[in-house]
Amino acid sequence: MIQMDSPESKFFARIGPVDIPTLQEMSAALSVGLRGSSLAAKCDSHRGFVAKIKRFVGLGPREFSGGDPFQRFLANVERFAGSFIDVWKRARSQESFQSVPKAVDAFLGQIRTSDIADEDYPLVHARRGVENSFTYVRLLRSLAVLCAGREGAADFLDLLVSNKPKPADCLNHTALAQVLLEQGQYRKAADSALEAKRLRSNDLCVSKTVYATQKALFDAGQDTDFDLLFGDNTNRFCDMPFMMLNIFSRSSKDTLAFGLCQCRGWMSLVFDFEKEFSWNSAESQEVRRSILDGSFRYCNELRCPYMLNDTLPRREDVADPYLRRIIDKNLTELPKGPKKLWLAYDRSCNLSCPSCRRRVFVEGPAKTQSLNEMMDSILPPVLADVNRLQISQVGEALASAHYRRLLKTISPSTHPSLTISLMTNLKLVSEETWRAIGPAADCIKTIVASIDGATPATLEKLRRGITWERMTDAMEFVAGLRRSSRLVSLNVTFVVQRDNFRELSQMLEMCSRYSVDHIALARISSHGSYTNEQFKDVDVGDPSHPLHSEYRDAIAGVKALRERMLDGEEDILAKGRSVPSLAILA
Repeated sequence: MIQMDSPESKFFARIGPVDIPTLQEMSAALSVGLRGSSLAAKCDSHRGFVAKIKRFVGLGPREFSGGDPFQRFLANVERFAGSFIDVWKRARSQESFQSVPKAVDAFLGQIRTSDIADEDYPLVHARRGVENSFTYVRLLRSLAVLCAGREGAADFLDLLVSNKPKPADCLNHTALAQVLLEQGQYRKAADSALEAKRLRSNDLCVSKTVYATQKALFDAGQDTDFDLLFGDNTNRFCDMPFMMLNIFSRSSKDTLAFGLCQCRGWMSLVFDFEKEFSWNSAESQEVRRSILDGSFRYCNELRCPYMLNDTLPRREDVADPYLRRIIDKNLTELPKGPKKLWLAYDRSCNLSCPSCRRRVFVEGPAKTQSLNEMMDSILPPVLADVNRLQISQVGEALASAHYRRLLKTISPSTHPSLTISLMTNLKLVSEETWRAIGPAADCIKTIVASIDGATPATLEKLRRGITWERMTDAMEFVAGLRRSSRLVSLNVTFVVQRDNFRELSQMLEMCSRYSVDHIALARISSHGSYTNEQFKDVDVGDPSHPLHSEYRDAIAGVKALRERMLDGEEDILAKGRSVPSLAILA
């Protein structure tokens, strides 16, 4: 028996005589959660709800059978709910909550939440991985109401997150945030949502919840934790799903996937490449529809810099004839293929940066041969319409045998309208390397260099495997290419974190000396190389970090330095330097 003044004792006293659910009530309540209607209501007409699901997923009478996802869901609820109900009965009788978190996590995992669709996000739950989060959270909210009543649901979820069960801890925080938001407890809701974001920043459900709680604070006239612009996107336009194909590796499954955005963090909805790729597939068209209808429902407002900085163009301002026709005709099925192709599927890299990976990784001969064979059939027709090719967002392009082979097939004569943007850590960049690339080197018009330190000690700590001397020699070489106009643009990415944020102004000065055109300051993301605690320690962009105020001062300082450089731009240019533009992607 627990202490009478403990949170658990107070919780059981507060929720009072909430009945232990039956299997039928469990099934009905979870079904209601999937519908997105009142969480405490019962499913008035099970037959009517099934009919609604049938219409939604487009299944005919013969197809809608016991093998259907919703039917499997109902069967699994009845199959696995008994063990959860038993745990809940014991918890109620003993006033001990400690056994409940594992039972909740196991139960919702057993009923296979990824099988069920969501009306607001119809494609999300057809995907794997974190993208079944919306369904999990809805089911969890329903379960909390069923067990503790509407008034006790927040306390139920609060106890749940206190026990931090894995792997759904961030989603438990998300469900708590949503319940608190419904109850008007905006500050507590925002705190829970931010905790979820710290645990899984790229999850679409988490980010939508963070955005909703921050907007509620904003609308209520309370202080918010983010410098967010709550603009109305209904009259905005993003050309990426209409112009861009991004092919990348899903490292957890060692398979290829594709998306219609340049960054998975900005739009986490992705599709299996080998099985599903079609530029005009139903999935691709649904993504485009989310832009044309102004909902942007698959976009991550907290990760996309265009949404964060309110720089998406207004529809009426889009002048490109091709895009103008798409907007005016509301086209989701496109007559042309992608204009931009991002390749990020070979993770080979000769560095082991702490923010990215624990060790150097290079694909073996068998995987390289497999990639060569697959892309020999896929890429040539795709490249027919592409005018910009970028290699590579993960890994090092010049350390990849596959990418080097691909570059050998490209030249100004074979692809006269194609320009290449090469992302590189600089370790292999030299005049000798450029000659070895062959004719494709004349197609490379943009270099994007990753440099996470402006001093030797910081660079060599955060870009593990490269020396300061190697980096500076490479930058001298590419700066020469830029000054001779062989490059159209020389850009730098700088992943801002605890160990380098004080060097932002030094970075700007250094990039100016190397004639850099643009610097992207990107807040560090978690890619699995850190534990949760380690990541919280390095992420100074987190408002709760003890160094966050100093970080904000550093951001303001580099902006102010750039303004002073612009005032003396003529003198800077006369010295062969530049005034790089800045993008704060944090």
